[in-house]
Amino acid sequence: KQQQQHLQQQRQLSKAFAAAAATGRGSRGSGGGGARGGTVVKDSRKNLLRKIESASHRKDEDAVSELIARLAQKEGGLKRDEYRRVIAAASALNMIQEVDDLLGKARADGRGTSHVYNAAITGFGKARNWEKSLEVLRAMEPRVRDAVSFNAALTSCQVNGAAS
Repeated sequence: KQQQQHLQQQRQLSKAFAAAAATGRGSRGSGGGGARGGTVVKDSRKNLLRKIESASHRKDEDAVSELIARLAQKEGGLKRDEYRRVIAAASALNMIQEVDDLLGKARADGRGTSHVYNAAITGFGKARNWEKSLEVLRAMEPRVRDAVSFNAALTSCQVNGAAS
């Protein structure tokens, strides 16, 4: 009986933590007491990226979109590696419009590297959308494509039965 109560408490804590992470409220700063005295702590870039990846693993598209928007509002916009990570998270959930927007912004910001495009190709492959993987490969500038780009697209097709 104690073990069941313990498991129930763990589940409740996990749900509460997941809900707090999805809304962008960590365990600090949202309640009274503590050294911060209830002040809201701004999320760091690193923390937002972690939350985006966590929301992606939970398949929570709304949280991913909201967190990406919050990260993009940070000073200087998205950095090159941040584009790669958020595109990987969004494409793995098959969030086509979000990924298209991010790829367009990355290209406009001069941050459309092979790593950014390869993350989209791989992510769409994981989402079982080989057609979109190939579309991203075709949209890449020839000078940006590399062996990883073609391998990721080929793997996407093979894994999803399109290469037969």
